Amino acid sequence: MHPRLTTIRQDLERLGRVAALSLLQQLGEEEIPPVPTVVPPQLIVRESTARAR
Repeated sequence: MHPRLTTIRQDLERLGRVAALSLLQQLGEEEIPPVPTVVPPQLIVRESTARAR
């Protein structure tokens, strides 16, 4: 496909680890509040993104 599209890359291994740890914590505790967790993505800039003017 041309131009190649700008996209993001997500660390799927880290996302899986965070999800598994959260599940194990919830299984081990009776009442544990959910904790928001952010796994930052990486921006992959390709030809579909123009330079700032």
